[in-house]
Amino acid sequence: AFAGQDLRQFDERTWRKIRGAQIGFVMQDALGSLDPLRLVGKEIAEPLQLHTDLDRAQRDAKVIELLRAVGVPEPELRARQYPYQLSGGLRQRALIASAIACNPRLLIADEPTTALDVTVQRQVLLLLREKARQKGTAILLITHDMALVSQFCDRVYVMYTGAVVEQGLTADVMSNPQHPYTRGLLSGLPEMVEPGQPLLTIPGQVPNLARLPTGCTFAERCVHAMPVCGERPVLTAINRDEQRKTACWLPQQELSQ
Repeated sequence: AFAGQDLRQFDERTWRKIRGAQIGFVMQDALGSLDPLRLVGKEIAEPLQLHTDLDRAQRDAKVIELLRAVGVPEPELRARQYPYQLSGGLRQRALIASAIACNPRLLIADEPTTALDVTVQRQVLLLLREKARQKGTAILLITHDMALVSQFCDRVYVMYTGAVVEQGLTADVMSNPQHPYTRGLLSGLPEMVEPGQPLLTIPGQVPNLARLPTGCTFAERCVHAMPVCGERPVLTAINRDEQRKTACWLPQQELSQ
């Protein structure tokens, strides 16, 4: 919807119109994201009040419908409660209900399961995917959990120091990572080591984002660093259909040989 537009030109009023109506947000800290002084039902009703012509009675009915749709038991009761009175899983479901209230075209989920146990994590993610498919909504999932990415995402964009360093279909990236940083992330998964053995880690530290090196920002931590890494690589296609791209000199060197 916003392709080719400079998003910095949008003023606050425009952003208020877009957020909730065309873009929904599910944050990682449900307790911190929900207003502790406002009833859950009032929180969910806010985007409906801002972006629809529903009257108060219709909004209240829609809130109950949304809570029921995301699997919240006793939605009439939960709508009259404060966030602290709900469990972590119920709070996260309330956030999802608020995010999908106006059927946005894009749903941004920022670490939506960080504070939840494994069972509830799966329930929340399956719920997000189900609702997105029902409404035709795209989901942008922001996470550091590569195992979660492999199970949930169609495409993956790996970022380092604020820039995309590898992208492609999830199955391709997970099975054949091209950037050393991606390889490091995948090698650190628990299933990659024998029980009782220490997890593999990427050596070194992330550089100061205020003073990034002029060349490849991963070079100081990379076991494949070469002289050419003194020049920063750009995101370049590494296959014919241009589905796979990486910002690394190593695959480009291998292709040229």
